[in-house]
Amino acid sequence: MFDGGLAISIRSETVYETPEWQVQLFSRQGDLKRQLIGDNEDIVLKTPEHLASNADEDILYISDRAANAVIGINPRGSVLFTFMSTSMFAPRGLSVDLEGHFYVACDQGVIQIHKDGKQFRMILRLKDNKTGIQTFTLDRVSNCLVTFEDMTTASKFRFVAQLTNLNQNKC
Repeated sequence: MFDGGLAISIRSETVYETPEWQVQLFSRQGDLKRQLIGDNEDIVLKTPEHLASNADEDILYISDRAANAVIGINPRGSVLFTFMSTSMFAPRGLSVDLEGHFYVACDQGVIQIHKDGKQFRMILRLKDNKTGIQTFTLDRVSNCLVTFEDMTTASKFRFVAQLTNLNQNKC
């Protein structure tokens, strides 16, 4: 849910003038409100596969694996921030907590990023060059994270420390 409607990431077999990837925003009635096309003037999207929004539905988070970035946009389609870091490669699955911090699954593990898109920390790091996490589920009640490496493998992690305290890591 985003801006009182729905945001959908679409990949189509491209024809001459149609971009391969786009994000489309729909009203609750199913009417198309806006398209965020791969190379519009405000935002550059290469592979916007995973989407999430905050509880207020006023920020849409887009993970773009090819751009190696997570982009935050407002309902008008303006870019609020672009998060890029050497600590994050090939971002995929996204989740947002009640405080507005967002979480990104990537090849290195799972990163927690402050709602301003600047401070971050790695909350789950993969060892031994394992393949990256595709997606995950964050359960704030039991303070655990369930990760999915592929369609058949899931792992559950419990956290002793609260996830709300971000370190002062800067991009």
